[in-house]
Amino acid sequence: MSQLIVIDRTNDDPENPLEIQLPEGTQKLGFAGGVEWHRLPEGELMPGGTRAPTEEQLAAAMLELPAIRQLKANARRRIEAEVGDVHEILADQAKQIEALTALVSRMAADYLGGTAMDEATKATYLQRVETIVGALDSGSLTLRGDMEGADAMIMKVLERSNRINEIIAQEYLPRRNGVME
Repeated sequence: MSQLIVIDRTNDDPENPLEIQLPEGTQKLGFAGGVEWHRLPEGELMPGGTRAPTEEQLAAAMLELPAIRQLKANARRRIEAEVGDVHEILADQAKQIEALTALVSRMAADYLGGTAMDEATKATYLQRVETIVGALDSGSLTLRGDMEGADAMIMKVLERSNRINEIIAQEYLPRRNGVME
């Protein structure tokens, strides 16, 4: 298995011309997270002057490395060509959220002692969820969390949501309130 390594130098660091002997076949991946990235060939040992990336640098590389950016752009183009543009996908997501909101609200109302679902409503929702369960069980519906790791995906989404809320609280709301006062 190949190994990722980093060298502590930046893209424009003429003051630090480290001459590190990298094994033949080492692939230079570019600069990200403040370091130079390389992939060693299988079985090669990490040369002196290099090190393993930190978790923070690895996270940055997943966003910044040119090869990763290109892969993401290619995937987005293919999704747009085969599935639809961002507006169509957003509309689909809105429909999905609407359906889930209705289901969760009806179930919560019933469970919490509010408006009870009659048997016909229960049967309608049961048919819908059984369709989804059947697709999951048969493999005709694959969840992104199954590919990326559900826990990691949830944490990524929660971190992004939290950061959006922090930006809104720190920057937008105070400025908006200042304009409106």
